[in-house]
Amino acid sequence: MVSNTKIESRANRGAFYIMLNHYPSETGIEPQDFNILHFANSYNLESKHLLFIRNVAEQELGIKINQGAFIL
Repeated sequence: MVSNTKIESRANRGAFYIMLNHYPSETGIEPQDFNILHFANSYNLESKHLLFIRNVAEQELGIKINQGAFIL
C-alpha cells in the first residue's frame, strides 16, 4: 500500500481479496472464526492496513468484525 490513488486502492483490494480467499483453505478455519490479527500476522501485514483489511474481509467473507478484534 504505497499510494492513495484509485488504481492503487483497487490493486490493494484485489490483493487482500486473493489473500482472504486463500487463508481459510490454508488454515482450515471457517469464515466465522476469522481473526484479523492472526491473518495480518500470517502475511506479515502492518497494523495500519487492518481497517482496510476489515472492510474487505467483511464484504468478501460475509462476516462482521467488531472493534474489539483490533485489541492485542
